[in-house]
Amino acid sequence: MCEILYKSEQEKGDNICIEEKLLQCVAFDQDAFRDLRIIAAEERQKDWDNKFLRELQECSWFEFIYSRRELPDRTDNSAKILKHLHIDNIVLLGSSMDGLYLEKGFPVVDTNSGAVNETDLDVIFEFKGIDILQRMPEDVNFPYLLVKESKFPGYVLLQILSCRQNEDKAPEYFEPKALQTHLALTLQSSRFCVFNFLNASHGESFLPKGPALSGACEDELGIHQLDYVVVLTMADWPNIANSFLFRQRPSGWPTREMIQELKKLGCGFVAAGHEESPMKELEWRVSFSVLEKRLLRELSEAQLRSYLFFKSMYKLLLLEPKCLTSYMMKNILLWVIETVPLDTWRFDNILQCVLALVDKLAQCLQTRTIPNYFVPKRNMIGHIKHNIVKEVYKKVWIIQNNVLGTILSCSEMGQFMAIHDTSLKTLYQTWSGFPLDKTKMILSALHYIMYLNLRLHARRYHIKLSFNTLVACLRKNCRSLFSSVCPKSAWYLIQAIKLLPDASLVRLCTEDSHYVLHTLGMRVQVMQVVTSELYQGFLKKVISDQEFVTNEQVIAIPEFNTLVDWVDMTSVWSGGQPLSSDHIKTPIQLD
Repeated sequence: MCEILYKSEQEKGDNICIEEKLLQCVAFDQDAFRDLRIIAAEERQKDWDNKFLRELQECSWFEFIYSRRELPDRTDNSAKILKHLHIDNIVLLGSSMDGLYLEKGFPVVDTNSGAVNETDLDVIFEFKGIDILQRMPEDVNFPYLLVKESKFPGYVLLQILSCRQNEDKAPEYFEPKALQTHLALTLQSSRFCVFNFLNASHGESFLPKGPALSGACEDELGIHQLDYVVVLTMADWPNIANSFLFRQRPSGWPTREMIQELKKLGCGFVAAGHEESPMKELEWRVSFSVLEKRLLRELSEAQLRSYLFFKSMYKLLLLEPKCLTSYMMKNILLWVIETVPLDTWRFDNILQCVLALVDKLAQCLQTRTIPNYFVPKRNMIGHIKHNIVKEVYKKVWIIQNNVLGTILSCSEMGQFMAIHDTSLKTLYQTWSGFPLDKTKMILSALHYIMYLNLRLHARRYHIKLSFNTLVACLRKNCRSLFSSVCPKSAWYLIQAIKLLPDASLVRLCTEDSHYVLHTLGMRVQVMQVVTSELYQGFLKKVISDQEFVTNEQVIAIPEFNTLVDWVDMTSVWSGGQPLSSDHIKTPIQLD
């Protein structure tokens, strides 16, 4: 296990926890702009509702769908069920919708195709119109579906019951494939843009090939690979998940009030069977995706950042051999939050929080059990071969022994764009013998560079976002976009001043009685770091380009206005898009 040099309250002062200070200089795009991203995601949901929902609701009722030649043969009872079902709602789910995305963000300097966001997005089509019950009632409208628990926890069969049911006849179950086909035909019959369904030139049958249909779309936040998923909704809370309502929670989260709110949302049944089940083609998986989204929206900033470090390890180091999924990582997070005291989740304790997540994952792999958060009896890796789980556990064990080094290594990889600005791992390995004053100067410079970076990203968002999203941001008082300085960037500036107060100058202007911060001394100090051999960050490249183009030596970081001009010149030099003030939809107050 790695030794974490976390400093207690009594050890504060000149003592600096280098590990935590370093992690503060690896900021993800969503650290500063999560509220903006959530608003953009909500606007995407509204856009889909306006474009497609009503038409698909009507189209799913059309009688001609049931006479299409593509429909496979099925019983009268199954056809009756289909005729009762219709699309009631479209719900967009995925990491970009719940704020847990690990995307590349918007590049400040370069806008080549390698910087385009590509994320997965689940499009849930909720079907209603038929009663789904957990026990046989005395009086009910026929036909209806009766929930029968599978021998695999978290999976069910939906038995068709009609008024003419023959008790001696074998039970008949509603097939997931029937509803998938119904959705596919509905989409094809509408103006909904469908991809990868039908090879019309070869006259192939228009039927789904797997548990989900697929497609793609593009909007202001990037390219999204889509999975179209059919879900039958049930208003009642499923009996199989009763333990979620009553189990003990050491942290007190989620609260009793939150649990009661979640209970009212019921659940869904997704067209997906258990991998090892002989009745896989007839099974439905109990889904709580809407509830999970509600919980994940409640995360604090410290919980979010801890999870993003954890997720970056998974994305970059644990994808092979195929065992873990992003959904499992979210479940690990929820279990840890439920267990660990809430006051643990602080920005000055991020390393401990990440370690708690890694430890939980290692424990689950060691016991070959990752329990579902809502249905603990469902082991999400129960079907994975023992040798594969063991191989993944070995990788996690290595991470456990060097959590900080792993985080810093992952932050420097090009698969995603964390907003860090130097090779932090190299710095950490080199400055271990530095005197305290030297260490403070470097940390101050890194925090100041983060301040500059986030300011530039705020500018990029003003250029990139659509008018409707900007209006929504203004209406909802989106602080990260419309504050004169994004709150997170202001935090970095304050940290830089705290570490090196003598390098900044604050004076009171008597004319209008306000404070003005002069950072010339700090910018000179930053240059000492930026021009050193250790530093390999973004600003060093910008300065190098400026010196080459202007044939003049740069001796200090300029004011922010001038720095934007530097970035413009470097961006054009590398073939990217300049950050022209003419394209700014809302003015930003600069230094």
